[in-house]
Amino acid sequence: MKTQEEAKGPSITVTRQQPGRKNLYRTATTILLAVIVIAIIAYIALTWHGIPTLSSNQTISLAVGKSSYFRLNGNSPYFSIFLKNSTKSYATIYVSEVPVLTSPVSQFIAYNGEQVNFSTSLSSTANLGIILLSATNTISKIELIPIPSLYKIKTSPSIVISSPASFYSNITGIASLPTPPTTTTPSSTQQNSSKPASPPASTSATASSGNGQQSKPTPPASSPIQNISTILNYTNIGSLMKNYIILYAESKSCTAPEYNTSLLEYVHQSPTGPLDFQNASQATPTGLILNASIISKNNYLVTYSPEVAMKNLQGVAVSFNLDPATTTITNQKFTGIFEGQNQTSLQKTYNFQNSLTGQCKAYMP
Repeated sequence: MKTQEEAKGPSITVTRQQPGRKNLYRTATTILLAVIVIAIIAYIALTWHGIPTLSSNQTISLAVGKSSYFRLNGNSPYFSIFLKNSTKSYATIYVSEVPVLTSPVSQFIAYNGEQVNFSTSLSSTANLGIILLSATNTISKIELIPIPSLYKIKTSPSIVISSPASFYSNITGIASLPTPPTTTTPSSTQQNSSKPASPPASTSATASSGNGQQSKPTPPASSPIQNISTILNYTNIGSLMKNYIILYAESKSCTAPEYNTSLLEYVHQSPTGPLDFQNASQATPTGLILNASIISKNNYLVTYSPEVAMKNLQGVAVSFNLDPATTTITNQKFTGIFEGQNQTSLQKTYNFQNSLTGQCKAYMP
């Protein structure tokens, strides 16, 4: 005869799962999926053929919302450069180490013709120059310039570095996932940013071009122009003169009707007398000629002279001495078309002219 306990049959114990454990499980699952996604992105980015190694200057074109990839040398990590937005005068650019979802993001605004000095290691010494060559509302043309460590160039103060979490929580419109890069090749043979060697006595090169970009001089390998052209991009005065070169080249297409309209709209003056188009076109440069000569081992004399029709405005506009090892500028002088000016006033003039629209920017007084 069964006892009372045996009659009840086997007992079943029900354990109620605590809500906290379910949430913990969900969190762990989410993290695991995120890690898998990041790993896939990293694998695609790092194994996709065609990611360029920057041994010299390289030009890329980016559409808004798209990325390109690069590395600085064989031991360097891969980096993504992303175009957030673009206008005719500036572009917003993000740079991050791959995988982008786990690495700090550097954000900055580059203006047309301006170089931003960037550090891929996020240190205070730049190893990459990024120049916005041209821009529209949908695409930007960007030049990447490796900076040798021996130059000790400081990073640009305009760069903002954010952690991945804070960055992605504060932006909108960014592409959800980076797309694999396509094979890119340099648009043309670029200058090599090497330490200056002992060159011949002097040489010169025209630093303007019809397409609005600074032409790439092609003198002998050890000429002063080749040695310092890249170095000048890392100096304030050199960068400013390059901006003027682009501005002057863009204004070659200025016509009398557009000039008359622009003068009334932007300067609020009538195009008569000294301000008529004929006089303005005679006094407005179409380019700048860069000349360099060696004074001593670490002392170059650098000059910029305008290409201008009016003879009494021809001649040296800017001159200074440059130490190529430290990028130190001394004995800076402004003469000719820049007589009575200084770097601050020239920067203000450039900012005003470059903010305008049309082909007559450089014509505006």
